[in-house]
Amino acid sequence: MLTNWPDALRAGYIPFANYGGAGDVLCFYAEPNQSTADYPVVFYDHEDSRAQPFSRNFATLLPQLLAEIPTRDM
Repeated sequence: MLTNWPDALRAGYIPFANYGGAGDVLCFYAEPNQSTADYPVVFYDHEDSRAQPFSRNFATLLPQLLAEIPTRDM
């Protein structure tokens, strides 16, 4: 997967998950936040090679993604 995103890698992003089904990915920003040592998660748009903030770190990403799963009556 890493070799599919050379522009993202050059910009300091490490892709780790497809997101949205259109070729976009979630990435870690490789420069850690100096005050907390967190690696922010960004949404990387494959069409315009731009990154948008997505989550403060991986720990906050998981509940965010779980909240997107629709609840079902069982």
